[in-house]
Amino acid sequence: MRKFKNVFLAVILLTVLYCSIYHGTKYYIAVRADRAVPPQAYLHHYIHNTPYIEGPPEFREDVKKALATIQKVSPEQYEEICSYAVIIRQINSRITKSGVAWADTLHNQIYISNDLSVELNPYQLLTTLVHESKHLSQNQHMDAEQKEREAVLAEKTLLVALDVDHAIIKQLINEQRFESRWWEEERTFPASP
Repeated sequence: MRKFKNVFLAVILLTVLYCSIYHGTKYYIAVRADRAVPPQAYLHHYIHNTPYIEGPPEFREDVKKALATIQKVSPEQYEEICSYAVIIRQINSRITKSGVAWADTLHNQIYISNDLSVELNPYQLLTTLVHESKHLSQNQHMDAEQKEREAVLAEKTLLVALDVDHAIIKQLINEQRFESRWWEEERTFPASP
């Protein structure tokens, strides 16, 4: 019995050691790539059930306003953002040539470029948050185009809930949007500010 107990404890110790090394290495690699989620983000997410927002004060304020608007007009989409996005970060450049945002499904992060302009398009931040959070919630084995179509449909659902004129919705969301196949562009991951 004593020998069994010692073997059992040794197996548990080796398992804990293996998991520590494995996850520690993954975290170290993520830190070196500046894509690791800071511990305070997890703490904020689990206490407040909202994403931690990282960036300059104006960006944080814009995101908070956008989340409040989404919560008011589309509680389901707000819940999806809060459930899946641990952190929303502003970055200093675009991730792709045409994209202003990217969802990191491995670390549950949404990156938003500082090129995104709330002044030029008042719906852009709202639809970007909904679009990217849809990617965080999707099955990762889906076809890339299908993922994009679902994310764009989530944008359309939000715009309808916001009572945006159908002509504007048609202008923002149409088949021409899929012709560029932006989801196939090469991505570059800059450091966060």
